[in-house]
Amino acid sequence: MEQKKAAVQYYLEHGRYFSRTIKALGYPSRPVLREWVRELVPDYQKKRVGCSRRKFTQEEKKEAVIDLCTRTSAAKDIAKKHGISRETLYSWKNELIPEDVDLTMADKPDNH
Repeated sequence: MEQKKAAVQYYLEHGRYFSRTIKALGYPSRPVLREWVRELVPDYQKKRVGCSRRKFTQEEKKEAVIDLCTRTSAAKDIAKKHGISRETLYSWKNELIPEDVDLTMADKPDNH
């Protein structure tokens, strides 16, 4: 019981990361620690870090993907501008633009 309490306390006080707790303490496994947290803190729910529950419209997704495809700045900056993660931005791109569409600038006229 003391190990359970120590592990759960460490987990709660150090960012709520299962892997960090297991690495620092050398025990338990992820499923066991998850169960300990549920057992000792029944009303506890893992906090969501950077996780947005906002639903975006298709138009908002399209706008973000257009910004990505015509960008003059880093993808992370475009994602931040739209209030999403870089991963979500690329997920939307893959969702809206078929893989077989070539987005390269190969057809761009030469400026010689």
